[in-house]
Amino acid sequence: MHTVRVRSMAQTEVGSTGFDDTIPRRAWLALFVSTLVTFFVVIDVSAVNVAFPSIREDFDVSSSQLSWIISSYNIVVGSLLMAWGRLADSVGRRRVYLPGVALFGVGSLLCALAPGVGWLIAARVVQAIGGSITFAASFAGTLTQKIHRHDATSISSEPRTGPTTAPRPPVAPAIPMAVLRRVGGNS
Repeated sequence: MHTVRVRSMAQTEVGSTGFDDTIPRRAWLALFVSTLVTFFVVIDVSAVNVAFPSIREDFDVSSSQLSWIISSYNIVVGSLLMAWGRLADSVGRRRVYLPGVALFGVGSLLCALAPGVGWLIAARVVQAIGGSITFAASFAGTLTQKIHRHDATSISSEPRTGPTTAPRPPVAPAIPMAVLRRVGGNS
């Protein structure tokens, strides 16, 4: 098994200069995948805002329909987080997380292929169910991959507390805008 040596936070506090236990590459891979998927789930909240002009023009929708496109996602994610977190604790985080990632991907594909605003709102609900599953199970799943003494490393590099949190506000509108321009949207 390949491993990566990481200096433990506990060691640096007591002044030791040696390396302690190693963190398996599998744990780093789990952290990377969890961070990437969570970044997409979180960015999806604001990505639709950038696409509003294109959605309004392409589907000829009202302001209330536009608000349901974004509100449906937020309502579903917020209302299901606790339930999915509890299920993940009961049956296993990986068993809940992986289908959640797949459902989020299917929902995203359905959003891209939606022929009308009703289909788009329904696809956003599917996407939100998958997003709430992954969001609820990812943090706990990431922490269980770590050695206890490396929890500070885990948390500082985790999606909701680490490097993807700070750049999200400025990056959030830029990524979907670039995608829309690339595929021909009128943003």
